[in-house]
Amino acid sequence: MGERMRLEEYAGQDAVGLAALVRAGAVQPQELTELALEAAERVEPALRAFVEVYPDAIERSADAPGAGTAAPLAGVPMARKDIGAPEAGRRTELGSRLAEGLVTHRDSHLTAGFKAAGLVIIGRSSTSEMGCYGTIETAARGRTHNPWSPEHTSGGSSGGSAALVASGVVPVGHANDGAGSIRIPASCCGLVGLKPSRGRVSAGPGGGEPNFGGSVQLVVSRTVRDTAAVLDAVGGPRPGDPFRIPQPDRPYLELVAATAAGATVQGGGHPVRIAWTVAPWGPAAVDPEVAAAVRDAAAALDGIGHRVSEAIFPFDYERFEHPFVDLWAIGVAGPIAAIGERMGRPLTDEFLEPVTLAWLEHCRTLSATDATHALDEVNRMTRAAGGFFERFDVLVTPTLAQPPVPFGVVDGNHPELDAWGNARAMLAWNPYCPLFNLTGQPAITVPLAQSSAGLPIGVQLVARHADEGLLLALAAQLEQVQPWAARRPPVHAAG
Repeated sequence: MGERMRLEEYAGQDAVGLAALVRAGAVQPQELTELALEAAERVEPALRAFVEVYPDAIERSADAPGAGTAAPLAGVPMARKDIGAPEAGRRTELGSRLAEGLVTHRDSHLTAGFKAAGLVIIGRSSTSEMGCYGTIETAARGRTHNPWSPEHTSGGSSGGSAALVASGVVPVGHANDGAGSIRIPASCCGLVGLKPSRGRVSAGPGGGEPNFGGSVQLVVSRTVRDTAAVLDAVGGPRPGDPFRIPQPDRPYLELVAATAAGATVQGGGHPVRIAWTVAPWGPAAVDPEVAAAVRDAAAALDGIGHRVSEAIFPFDYERFEHPFVDLWAIGVAGPIAAIGERMGRPLTDEFLEPVTLAWLEHCRTLSATDATHALDEVNRMTRAAGGFFERFDVLVTPTLAQPPVPFGVVDGNHPELDAWGNARAMLAWNPYCPLFNLTGQPAITVPLAQSSAGLPIGVQLVARHADEGLLLALAAQLEQVQPWAARRPPVHAAG
């Protein structure tokens, strides 16, 4: 064994690189966990991204696979978002006073997949209340700050994981996405964030299709290959899943490596047909720097050799808004009622934020017919998207309409905002992500630009259902021609 790895070396490696060192015997899992904890101690006062750092994290890492193992992510530290990936014997408090002290008694399939891949969960990362909001500024835990600028949000609802990954504490962090909650924080913090297709990653055994199939699970990461490696580890059907989708012909990590080595990327045997748009998807305008990032991405893809053209996507904001609000309210209300009953707590402002209560109130106004009408509209939008993706393989859009916003814009603590007001505030900033939760298509954000103020700007690529491989391959190409790995935020473990 050589000298102990330096913190700067650790924070500069991605998960695939660290796991290779572990398998080669160059570093031990316990050493990586010690470095992650040291990194957390440095940045946590500025970020407030952890809900809990496990006191037995070092002991847990001692049980991780080490030298000679086949585990693809052996010994790599990660954070588990405090919603969506229950872990046996550990708290899952969903960013809310209502769930304070809630202990789960079995691992989800996702959590078990993380562990089987060799990942070491060192603690819980922060989330907005019940995962409802695009920022984290909760009554339960306060604000989670962006390592690029402490006055701006790190995004939500997976902003805790994003802040920890961007600041070098862990190379990957668990995240989930019901209306952009992987892609929003990845864009805000300068990371890669893939929302998988509906059905790619099992929600079992405790869930079937959360939020009518709109909520999905994965991670945020600093490199495309890390996202590919985790998707390989946790993707695929599990017993009792509602349905099975087509599986990849080869591992995603292998595909990304081949792409990075110069392999040709095609869309169904032909040159990839890429459409791009910066047209506003709603009343709010797109920030000029965001629009420029999309145009630059389109030009880069054209320069690589793909067939790139500007196009109008069939998005009707007026018809989208109502079903989105109604289904979001229903998706919020059911789990909250169950948690309140389990914890013996009333659904009042003593335990829930004002806008969360407003979402509950909106749900109470809805009938079964309203839900049916909303799902009919989702079917219409899905069919319209399907027709578009017969003509194009990939759509390129802004991830967010503006760079990261200051605190106070879209959180759950506005007593004057009802559900509609909160939804409109969110959709003014985040109009491009939620549709693809409803249609079930995969979408990835990559950190291709920065604003004049130094804030990250993500660009979103969307493909047809089950075509994550194409998105990862294109993201890998963009990572080569517009590299982002050298960027480091002001708040970082390496100083």
